[in-house]
Amino acid sequence: MTDYANHKSSSETTPSTRKEVISGKTLALIMLLFVVGFLIYSEVMKGPFLYDDEPYIVTNALIYRLDNFFVLPFNRYVTFLSFAVNYALTGLIPFDFRMVNVLIHIVNSVLVYAFTIQIFRTPRMSGHGRTPTNGNAYAIAAMAALIFVSHPIQTQAVSYITQRFASLATLFYLLSIVSYLDYRLHEQQAPQWRRIPPYCLSLFFAVVAQFTKEISFTLPAVVLLIEAVFFDARDEAGGFKKRIWRLAPFLAVFLVLPFVFLASPLLGISHDGVAESIRRAQVEELQNLSSQDYLITQFRVIVEYLRLLVWPAGLRLYYEFPAYKSFFEPTILLSFIFLALIFSLGAYLCFARRGSDKTLAPFIGFGILWFFITVSVESSIIPIRHVIFEHRLYLPSVGAILAASGFLYQLFVFLWRGQERISRAWWTLAAVITLALSITAYNRNIVWVDRLVFWNDVVAKAPQTSNAYVNLGSAYANKAMYVNALESYEKGLKLDPSHAGAYAGMGEAYAMIGRLDEARDACLKAIKMAPNLIGAYQNLGMVLYLRKDYEAAIINFRKALAIAPSSVGITKNLAATLETLGRFDEAISLYENLLKKMPRRSDVYFDIGGLLVKSGRVKEAGAYYKEAVRLELRYASLVPDNLR
Repeated sequence: MTDYANHKSSSETTPSTRKEVISGKTLALIMLLFVVGFLIYSEVMKGPFLYDDEPYIVTNALIYRLDNFFVLPFNRYVTFLSFAVNYALTGLIPFDFRMVNVLIHIVNSVLVYAFTIQIFRTPRMSGHGRTPTNGNAYAIAAMAALIFVSHPIQTQAVSYITQRFASLATLFYLLSIVSYLDYRLHEQQAPQWRRIPPYCLSLFFAVVAQFTKEISFTLPAVVLLIEAVFFDARDEAGGFKKRIWRLAPFLAVFLVLPFVFLASPLLGISHDGVAESIRRAQVEELQNLSSQDYLITQFRVIVEYLRLLVWPAGLRLYYEFPAYKSFFEPTILLSFIFLALIFSLGAYLCFARRGSDKTLAPFIGFGILWFFITVSVESSIIPIRHVIFEHRLYLPSVGAILAASGFLYQLFVFLWRGQERISRAWWTLAAVITLALSITAYNRNIVWVDRLVFWNDVVAKAPQTSNAYVNLGSAYANKAMYVNALESYEKGLKLDPSHAGAYAGMGEAYAMIGRLDEARDACLKAIKMAPNLIGAYQNLGMVLYLRKDYEAAIINFRKALAIAPSSVGITKNLAATLETLGRFDEAISLYENLLKKMPRRSDVYFDIGGLLVKSGRVKEAGAYYKEAVRLELRYASLVPDNLR
């Protein structure tokens, strides 16, 4: 049994810790984290919306009205609400969305620091000369926070705007853990008014995290781990019975996600649009992918994750990772043995019996187990279409970084006996590691600044991925480089002849260079392969419009609009076709319906004004022009030029 007799109680360490938390050193570290964070991500602030940002943000009607959220919470409700608030404040400005992501990341690094300091105040870790007052806990916590804020593996979760899902879920995850530790460290001695608020906050943040992203499902398990590793119920009044009552509400949190995921559609609390499409896609993946094959492949994936944490070279969007079918393939078997050894080491360091804990073993072991617990949601038996993504490391990296920081400090204690020598060497190492990681992260962020740079980087690192070439073709088309776009689409089709999106893109490119027959054929092929592909109908409508077959164009635009009723681009194309035929009232009605979903689209008000002028209703047009100008002034650059 671990000997706690020589440990200081939590109440004894509280005053000194309180003083340390607000000390000059802590404030200096927080300022440093903000400086490092903003320097690393300064260049990426200039970047546009990329990849999945379009369906999740740009064309997602859900975020265009805050009253869409006056309903019971649905899948990833909190993150979508954050996008809606972003839009309500400043419109569709990528800079502002990215700024929020960077702020979330920096705050998370501060929480990593606070979390580490709190761990060193627990009964298991508070003794043996590692309190915040002598600087050791501060040194380890500072190292962990600096690595977290500067590590290049975090760039995908921060620079990829849509992956606010991961960073925001981690924010609430850490807030819940920090609040819980605050409650536990004051439970024995503090009055009730001091104990109850942090406990309630912890539970509140735990529930909020569940509605942010599914990775938060593991939070109750981490709370249990904290109790098991750092607190001993036998030394507390009430013992195990009190512990059960304390943890019961957190165990109930386990039920939130299954309820939302499976039961909410039956109860009518799901939401139409991209939020519901996520849930449907997740259900389809559960039905279409083999859980066994996914799990087997994840043993190799997790080893790659560990490699990226230790040596973050070759970062990319797509990893051309093979799917493994047999557990006994040498690569998988060796990966499993390697991971099992690390997991066993973590469990041993946490729970092995010893007379006293004069090392950082429990802290290191906890970090290892945190990594395995938090990575399990996306790297276990629940199949996901892409077997590996860097942003999935964002939450698990917290544990890995804690373990690495603790291990390095333990190594320093072994190598250098003198406290002064340890301090000098430690801060030199911290500076070197932070600088190296920051430079690597800054360089990685450069690819997120431009669409062509981004997709050329993806193609260079994933040359056998057809979707990479199709997206590169789309990036070329966005810059009116249609010949280059066709070349990219053709390369994508060589890798995957059934890629309907490539044919749809070719339809647009052919149309824009005047090859209308080939454009029509490409769109028809896309429709045959994927009858619900929006772009295929939209591009076919454009081809027919250019051929002056307006009625047929209207039919295809309406088919596209039926699939994506909130699409601004399709609405504009359909309205323009109706305008060509002199059907102004129908076009105005289309725009009015769009404004009900997206009331701050200044460009739509301008379009309606133009239609009213052409139909002789000049006085009415003035009101729309006035509102358009007001919106332009209130929401500068509300609609990015490339999206108009």
